[in-house]
Amino acid sequence: MKFIHFILVLISFGFSQDGLNPFLKIKSLGHRDPIEDRLTLEKLNAKIKTEIEPRLRSVRNISIENFLQYPKDGQLVIVDVREKNEMLSMLPGAISLEIFEQLRQDSIYNKKVDIVFYCTIGWRSGDVANKYQDLGMSTYNLTGGVLAWAYKGGEFVNARGEKTIQVHVYNSKWNFLPSPYEAMIDGY
Repeated sequence: MKFIHFILVLISFGFSQDGLNPFLKIKSLGHRDPIEDRLTLEKLNAKIKTEIEPRLRSVRNISIENFLQYPKDGQLVIVDVREKNEMLSMLPGAISLEIFEQLRQDSIYNKKVDIVFYCTIGWRSGDVANKYQDLGMSTYNLTGGVLAWAYKGGEFVNARGEKTIQVHVYNSKWNFLPSPYEAMIDGY
């Protein structure tokens, strides 16, 4: 089963050595000063409350705390809905939306599993969670996405399954990533 998951992760990231399209340019926004982290977390929480939550009232959200306490009995699927170029790193055990779609069509995932969708902050994943909720699936949106995960000290893995501190933050507007993580965006 671990081998199959490893293959799915490789497919999710793509086939290049680092998991990215070799023609895509990624640039670093650098590391944040740890002293700024508390203020940045306050800004992130304000964005979630004012821009994300009002838009996604019908979606079941799951906090990072509740997600971490979720039983690890194989009945939970973690799906990264970000674009391939943003999947520089993923939550451990996650698969891409593309792979999830293929597995769902093959009836591997049915209505008996819970599915947690995530993105950078929860905007896009909320839309996807809502779509599958409307199809009768048990879905959750990970509140705060990879940014909230980072604030809880969550680990990220690259295409090789190795720990990494580089995290794609969509664009500089959403760079709320705390130290010691390194924020990455598309750049030319």
